Amino acid sequence: MVRDIRGRPPGESIELPGNIVLDPIINALRKGEETSRIWNERNRAQPEEKEPNAFAVECAGMLPKDAVIMEIGIGSTGRDLRYFAKTLPESRVIGVDISNEALNNTKRIAAEEGISDRIYLAQANERFLPIAGNGKLDAVYARSSLYLTHQELMKLLEYLKKALKTDGKIMIEGKSAEDVRIRRTENLGGGLSVDAGGHIRRVWTEKGIREILIKTGFELQDDHIGNRVEYRGGEPTTFLNFIAKAAREDEQK
Repeated sequence: MVRDIRGRPPGESIELPGNIVLDPIINALRKGEETSRIWNERNRAQPEEKEPNAFAVECAGMLPKDAVIMEIGIGSTGRDLRYFAKTLPESRVIGVDISNEALNNTKRIAAEEGISDRIYLAQANERFLPIAGNGKLDAVYARSSLYLTHQELMKLLEYLKKALKTDGKIMIEGKSAEDVRIRRTENLGGGLSVDAGGHIRRVWTEKGIREILIKTGFELQDDHIGNRVEYRGGEPTTFLNFIAKAAREDEQK
């Protein structure tokens, strides 16, 4: 069955194989109730997504079959998280989302697909993650879910460096500054914008990605930042994605 740490009392942690600890204390939402309510409403309205995102397929091909992966912001049905669990037969996948609706949907579908035994779910957001920084993760995957300022993003990446294995990777995709919808939003500063409906997004640029990775001690894998376009409602949606790993000390000198 899916390991679900929502509602566990403080101090009652879950230990995954390999000494990876999910901690309900860190898992606290910390004033995230209103954000959770908004995302619950949005996720209820979302149709069930069965196919993984193209970036998830690319990332899965770079990971070992026994990878330990954390996805930040799993979306309405956890489609990419479930894809990792099905494609990498010995993997363990930790899914983090602020929305109970998304977590419940994912839990139900994972049970139907017979992959519950390798999925762990926690209610949290990108600012407060339920995992100890003990170097046990092979990858952290996030797609259109990091609504953070430059400073908050750097703080997150510093934390993830401690949570990742020596050769662990961050795999991130988000809206490009060239996206037509992003161009219609209001700039809030710090890398964030807001649309007419009040939806805040992080805006990604190649220059900004490179600068933040340098400041936080990460290096791009194969010096590659990808540009991808999807069509939604007949309108193109433009994404930037990148895969990076912590630079070795001798490479940072």
